[in-house]
Amino acid sequence: MRTIKIPDKKDYKFFDEYCRCHEIKESQYTTGLFQAGITVYKQQIRALNLFYAMHKTDKFESTTSICIIGGGVAGLTFAAAALMANVKVYLLEKESTFLHLQQGCDTRKIYPYLYNWPDKGSRFPYAKLPILPWKADSAANVAKEILERFYEVEKSVETDLCEAFVDVDVKYSTRPIIAQQRGQKKFDLSFYGTRLKFGVDKLKTQSRIIVVDHIIYCTGFGIERSHLAGITPSYWRNDDYGQTVINNKTNFFISGVGDGALIDLFRLKIQGFSYDFFLDRYYSANNESEVTTELLKIKEEFESNPSLTPVDLYRRFDSMHELLVPLMSFLKDHKRNNINVKLVAKRRFNEILDLNQISFINALILFLLLIENKGTDGHWIWFDYIVGKTSINGNHCKLQQIDPETLSPRGKPTAIKDAIPIIRHGSQRESAFGETNLTKDPGIDALKERQEESNIFNYEGPIWTFESITALFKQPPKRFLCTNETITLCTPLVSILSKMIRACSGNKKGHFKVGLFRVVNSGGQRYFQSIAPYFGSKNPKKGKFGKLIQLNKGPLGMAAFLREPVLLVRKTGFEKILEYLNLKPTEIFANSQSVLVIPILAKWKDYSPANLLVCVDSDSATLLNDYNVILAIKSIMEGWINSINRAVGKQILMDDITFNPRIDVSGAQVENYVKVKKSKCFVKTLLDDHRDLKPKYSKLCFNDFYSFDVYYKTSPEEETSLGYETTNIKPL
Repeated sequence: MRTIKIPDKKDYKFFDEYCRCHEIKESQYTTGLFQAGITVYKQQIRALNLFYAMHKTDKFESTTSICIIGGGVAGLTFAAAALMANVKVYLLEKESTFLHLQQGCDTRKIYPYLYNWPDKGSRFPYAKLPILPWKADSAANVAKEILERFYEVEKSVETDLCEAFVDVDVKYSTRPIIAQQRGQKKFDLSFYGTRLKFGVDKLKTQSRIIVVDHIIYCTGFGIERSHLAGITPSYWRNDDYGQTVINNKTNFFISGVGDGALIDLFRLKIQGFSYDFFLDRYYSANNESEVTTELLKIKEEFESNPSLTPVDLYRRFDSMHELLVPLMSFLKDHKRNNINVKLVAKRRFNEILDLNQISFINALILFLLLIENKGTDGHWIWFDYIVGKTSINGNHCKLQQIDPETLSPRGKPTAIKDAIPIIRHGSQRESAFGETNLTKDPGIDALKERQEESNIFNYEGPIWTFESITALFKQPPKRFLCTNETITLCTPLVSILSKMIRACSGNKKGHFKVGLFRVVNSGGQRYFQSIAPYFGSKNPKKGKFGKLIQLNKGPLGMAAFLREPVLLVRKTGFEKILEYLNLKPTEIFANSQSVLVIPILAKWKDYSPANLLVCVDSDSATLLNDYNVILAIKSIMEGWINSINRAVGKQILMDDITFNPRIDVSGAQVENYVKVKKSKCFVKTLLDDHRDLKPKYSKLCFNDFYSFDVYYKTSPEEETSLGYETTNIKPL
């Protein structure tokens, strides 16, 4: 997908233009009906973008009500965001359940970022969304997770703020009426449907007339015409293409060269194919780094130069032929020889690698098959490629062959026989929108014109940051992008440190708690974030876990900048110390008698920035100022760090970082840190007693700067190789 330069996201005009690019006519909007990318993640991004743009242009007030037509991915996401912002929502779905296409579909797997491959972070399986996030899985499981999260939102808001209906028959009489109390246009909408509460309770079917301020059409992208004709199951229906043939039907006819068609081709011809299957082999190759570097160059070149053609991409891939030999050999070893496929498209075979139509990863895999497809005798090896056009007539399909040289029809259309047809010509978007009786509305043509003229319409990234959009929510999400795997990996360290401090404290009185923080990037800004539950001598207050903390806040900020431990003890003048550290008396650590922060550094280029920070605060002034306690903390941290260094890339994987981890602060803040170090509250003997905690000598250092967005462990058995027992550990 080609990148687009957009205006300043803080500009009111930007948000107004974004709304206009999705406004059919006054106060009636659609979520990306005519945009190219239709992945689940991109639909959610577009829904949140529209919600955010409408909010930034003052379209939501305290009494605003909206009707969302369509209970698919975009409809649920928009509804959830609106509910969190305390907007009255009517959600209407014509089918008997929400996400009806994806529910029960086990043969398709959904990924949030795979179509960005090989960019950094493209393998990360968690959708980084402020609401209704999910993890890569089968379509059925992703749908289940999204629905569960939506029902959680529905339960968390005021009663009847959300009225959801299924089996809806809408009479689209969306005529504007005048609300006398405000003198503004509203819409009345009449429908017949079944009220659905929390996805479980179906209330009595009823006829309703509602009055709303805005209508959001989230009608989806329609069903394939071939499915409606009974020729080919829809993309979201379960099939057996990847299984062993048991009915002697081994001939297949695939029409189309979009992503859907190519995935079916790969599943038919490559034994056990999945993207995980392919990428595991890709990243285990000895020349992976060299191949990835070249592929990134190619991808960047094509994104920045729209004049490059599919033929140019074929040639660029071909220039890497020697580097790609291991992948070709791998695919050959998994070729299904008993399956015969004819692939049909209206282009020459070297013109089908069109990045405007298919993803980069599918283009690469297809090339690996194309380059090895012609045998020495001129016969096709992987599949037969036919230049032609497939037409649907009733419940039959015919093939019109095309001359590869002149691209003109050759002969008469012939019926497709003795092969299972798989027709992937895309969904019928107009048919989905046609059910709203707006297909012929002049507003649709005007909308298309505005979209063609706009330079932001095809922008597919978020126009919000996590902080800016959640600031609109009455009940912000509990934590920001902290995976369950991250929690599982980090919790044992905090738990063991807590038990050790308790054991070493002896007869010393005082309570304490231990936390673990990472440096994280959000919306171009860096923060500290707790990534494990607090453990301690008594139940700590909940609610801090996963929360973002500003980078210049408290002893965390000081230790991260200095890259060395900070031990503060409450003495006379401590209130001034809080001021130097940008803390209010009611904020975190402000009521502690002593606070210890020990950073874990990371080898990054020619610098060693702080990666994680262990923080212990206590209501005792002497508990943490103990040589043996510090020594034990160091020993446990060093063992945990060594186990992480050994496991990363093997037992566990982490998302790539996309930001500069070096922490810089203002000159005024540096002066404040100097004042803190000169104060009586700063324990200067800590580094004198433990010189190995200084940045130059520290053994508390990772081999690389890790994001700690952990997303994969090879198996439960191998988790024990990390050196920590992960079972039966519960936070206090």
